[in-house]
Amino acid sequence: MGFSNLLSSALTAVATLSGNPDLQRAADSANELVISYQTQQQQEMAKRILSSPDGIAPFTEKGQTVWRALQYNENGEIVGFADFSTKEEYLLLKQQELYAQQLKQQQMKVEQQEAERRYAAEKKQKASSASSQINAYGNMVITLEQAAWSCTNYPDYTPSWDACIKREINKADQRR
Repeated sequence: MGFSNLLSSALTAVATLSGNPDLQRAADSANELVISYQTQQQQEMAKRILSSPDGIAPFTEKGQTVWRALQYNENGEIVGFADFSTKEEYLLLKQQELYAQQLKQQQMKVEQQEAERRYAAEKKQKASSASSQINAYGNMVITLEQAAWSCTNYPDYTPSWDACIKREINKADQRR
């Protein structure tokens, strides 16, 4: 692909410098052919890599074997090719990536379990708190009711009735 890039750049430079519209059209057509050829070559490489069992395939460039794999972005989209000196280098990298992914999944699982545990504890605490508040309110109502029954011989809302109610409530508080 290096030669086709060089050819494309040379055609563009010659056409631009000449100022001749016919030459520029010819250069544009030639560039389109080069781009088409490059796209076809990349598609063939991608197919070959995708059909390989390990996701990597050998390619010979300048008399040397290059192991090429597809390169992906964080969204899982193909963004190009990644070259490796050996297949083992690629497989080791994949193994490390898989291990890192497993660690990340384990960490997420631990964090999720911790969040669930905290949520359950908070829920239990809120339920316990609500229950104890209801119990305290119920005890207060019972105490007031008992105090009111104990003070029935006094006219309601008089100083002697107030004193009786306070005495009965204090007795109930001391019993608890």
